[in-house]
Amino acid sequence: MRAFLVKHLVYPLYERVTGRRVRSKLRRFEHTQWLPRTELRSVQRECLLDLLVHAYKHVPFYRRRMDALEYSPGQLVEPRFFSRLPLLTKNDILAHRDEMVATSFAPSSLKLNATGGSTGHTLSFYNDRASLDFRSAVTIRGDRWAGLDIGTPHARLWGAPRDLQAQEHFVSRWANRMLNRMWLDCFHLSEQILARYVERLRQFRPQVLVGYATALATMARFMKANGISDIHLKSVISSAETLFDEQRQQIEEVFGCKVYDRYGCREAGPLIVECEAGSMHVSADYAHVEIIRD
Repeated sequence: MRAFLVKHLVYPLYERVTGRRVRSKLRRFEHTQWLPRTELRSVQRECLLDLLVHAYKHVPFYRRRMDALEYSPGQLVEPRFFSRLPLLTKNDILAHRDEMVATSFAPSSLKLNATGGSTGHTLSFYNDRASLDFRSAVTIRGDRWAGLDIGTPHARLWGAPRDLQAQEHFVSRWANRMLNRMWLDCFHLSEQILARYVERLRQFRPQVLVGYATALATMARFMKANGISDIHLKSVISSAETLFDEQRQQIEEVFGCKVYDRYGCREAGPLIVECEAGSMHVSADYAHVEIIRD
């Protein structure tokens, strides 16, 4: 009953208070996920063209890059030409940060964000409100494939310092309580901390556990070694790191449920998500993903 109230009463109120517009974008994704492949490619092409036109008109950095190639946005939307755009590097961003902010946005409307630092160095960048809403919407869609909906009690075994620090704010603590979620820091997992986390999970009784692959596997090993078998979940969602077959088997054995894997990034959220059938799906109605070999 509480999950129903959170989804249909609390979350709409949360959106109204915070100014978020996630549900309208989620409805769009819930529709486009069922489109035939040809229609999905058409949607993706249209969105990519809109993005390229916007970048050419409003982002000096990308206007120079397109002019140097002597391609228009209409040409670059074709895969054989799009791939000729130079790869964006961290040094590019550090050297041209101001020129990469769209002139159509007021600085006060942008939110500072940062990468997780998995390569050793964090990199700051900006999001506008709409991009954050789209990222939240596509995340919720992927969560639903794993049985995690708005309002479903769930715990996050997470390690991104920026996310964890945000949970200390009063607004975040209130939102977590209202939206049925709990955060656990996975950067320091001693046996004492794992034992404390198990007790918190017993008290909170989440239906889904989301976390870093290594942290989930570490908790599963701890629980198995200590004969803990009373944490029952509907599903586990692994992210942020490569999930190896041995880890998947161990997590599924201990928690007695399916593990759903996903690949994403701080800049865009989940890009490739596993469904109930075990297939990995590119979020083609949200992103243009290139697989670059060698």
